[in-house]
Amino acid sequence: MAHTPYQTRMTKFVAAGVLYAVAFPLGIKYFSAPAHYYLLYVSTLVVLFCLAAGLDAVYDSLREKLDSQSGR
Repeated sequence: MAHTPYQTRMTKFVAAGVLYAVAFPLGIKYFSAPAHYYLLYVSTLVVLFCLAAGLDAVYDSLREKLDSQSGR
């Protein structure tokens, strides 16, 4: 099944989020960064999750509205 442009973008966004979720803690540990960097890490993950969930909700509601208007 072919992906829509939105699904392709969201897949890339989620892949980048997963890469960030793995790489940032490793970087903190490798560079012996201060402990408060974990707060930055967690807060950024929360923002990324909220952004992804919000974009997905907007897309779904617009898709549903377009489908109902076209009679599908």
